[in-house]
Amino acid sequence: MLIRPGTALRCAAALMALPLLGAAPAVKEVTLPRDARVTVFADGELIRAQVVAGLPNVMVIAPQSRMRLRLRQQFDDDQAILRVFGRRVLSGRVRDVTLIVDNELRQTEVYWFPQPLIDGPEATLGPLMFVQPRVTFPLDGIGNAAAARYRFKMTGGPTTLVGTRLRDHDQPFLTVFNLEHPRDYPVASAALGAHLARIYGGTLSGPSWDSEIVFGIKRPVRWLTLARPVRFGPFTLSRLAVRVRDRIDGSGTAPSRIRDANEQVDLEEVTVEAGRAGPRPIYSLTLPRALIAPCARLTFDRRAGQIELVCPAGKQITAA
Repeated sequence: MLIRPGTALRCAAALMALPLLGAAPAVKEVTLPRDARVTVFADGELIRAQVVAGLPNVMVIAPQSRMRLRLRQQFDDDQAILRVFGRRVLSGRVRDVTLIVDNELRQTEVYWFPQPLIDGPEATLGPLMFVQPRVTFPLDGIGNAAAARYRFKMTGGPTTLVGTRLRDHDQPFLTVFNLEHPRDYPVASAALGAHLARIYGGTLSGPSWDSEIVFGIKRPVRWLTLARPVRFGPFTLSRLAVRVRDRIDGSGTAPSRIRDANEQVDLEEVTVEAGRAGPRPIYSLTLPRALIAPCARLTFDRRAGQIELVCPAGKQITAA
C-alpha cells in the first residue's frame, strides 16, 4: 500500500474524470495492447507506461524516466511510503498532476521511488487509473476453443493491490493476478500455505530461494506439495511456492508450521505455537501470467465490482 503521510487519501478525487468539451462519447471499455503499454501525459510530458494487473494501483515513475521529465523539479513536495503487508519498506515522493490516460483527462497523484516498480517501462499504472470502468488485458490462450467466463468479486482500490478475496474451508485469502512477474509458479503466504498443508496434506521440500515481491524486494520461499489439489475457478493447484516463516512482514507469519517431506511423523506429538512474537498472519496467493496464459483475457470491471477471466471451457489449468 502507498501512503502519503500527513494527508488523507483522496480516493474520490483520484477517480473523478474532468469533462472535455466537444469530446466523443465516453468509451466504457479499454482493451490493452498485448504488451500492455500505453502513452500517457503527466503535466504535458509524454510517458510510455505499462499497465500492471498485480501491482500497486497507482502511477509510479521509473528512476531513469524522472531524469528527463519536468516532474523531477517537483518531486520534493511530499513524501510517500510503500508498505508491504504492514511493514514500511521504501520511502519516495508523490505529487499531484494532471494526467491524460487513453485520451481522458483527470487529476491524480504520481509517485517516484529509488528503485523501479518493474524493470523496463518508463512508468507503471494500475487498471483503476483509467476513467473507463472496464480494462481488459489480452492473454495467449483459447484460439477457436469454447470459452467459459469466471467472475470474481473485486477487492482493493486506489493505492493498493486489486484482487479478489476467495475462501477455502472458511478461511478467506486475497488472490492477485500478477501478469507482470516472469516467475512461472504461484506464491502463497506462509499462513495460507500452512492452511493448505493442513487441509490438503501438504509438505515442504527442497532448499529455499528468494522470490521478488516488488521494487526488487525479495522474500524466501520453498516448494509446497499437496497430497490432494486445491481447486477454485479454472485452476487446480497441487504444487506452489510458499513463504518461509520469518519476522520480516505478515506474509511470512503463519499460525502453524508445515512439515518437511522427509520429516518423520510422530502421531503422539502435540505442537503448540501460540504466543510467538511477530506480525499478524497474512493469507494471500499470487497467480503469475504463466499460469493464466491458457486463458483469453483478464478484465477488471470497476462498475460491476468484478474481475472476469475468460478461459477454455471444461478444462482445468494446473500448477503441478
